[in-house]
Order: sequence, then C-alpha cells, then structure tokens
Amino acid sequence: MHEILSERVAALARLAATIRSGLEEAEATIPSINDQLSQLAMLGITSHQVEGPSIYARPAGLTNDNSDEVCVFQAVLLIPGGIGAAAWNAEEYNEHLLCSFGEQVDLRGRFLP
Repeated sequence: MHEILSERVAALARLAATIRSGLEEAEATIPSINDQLSQLAMLGITSHQVEGPSIYARPAGLTNDNSDEVCVFQAVLLIPGGIGAAAWNAEEYNEHLLCSFGEQVDLRGRFLP
C-alpha cells in the first residue's frame, strides 16, 4: 500500500512539474504573440476574434454569500487586444453557447488581458 501511494505521489509531482514548465513557457511566449497581434492591428487587421473554450469558473463576487452566480472565463484572441480571457456570467455564457454560429458577439467589453 505504501509503495502504491509513493508511486502516485511521484506521478503527481511529475505532472505538477510538467504543468509548471508549460505555464512558464506560455507566460514567456504570450507577450511576443501579443506584440505580433498589435503589429497586425497597426496594418489594419482589426475586429478579429477567436473564441476558445471556457478555462476557469468561480463563484461571482468577493465573498461567499451562498449565491448561485458563477463567473466563467473563456479563452479568447482579439485583434487588437491579444491573447486573454472574456469574463462572462454563467447564464450569459450558456446563452452565448446556444446562439447560432453566425451570430458573433463583440468580446472587447469582456476582454481581460
């Protein structure tokens, strides 16, 4: 039993190191990508957005008031803007997902770099 737990602890430590390494690599790469996206915007390529998946959800507000409200963060790429997240109320996000793909929502007001 102790050996199995030790193996799982070691596997989790390797996974944590892999995640940490990937995060450091992303944090080092994103600024240069954002610079290139800014250059595209200066060339006249504007009002372009790419939506990604929801990447994080948490209770809305700063205190735990037993509210059911949830804030959802969606990965997005905006020109101009760069790589970041769009902040949504969970209900609005669900409604957005149910809209047809032809109806694009302007995410600039929700954008967090």
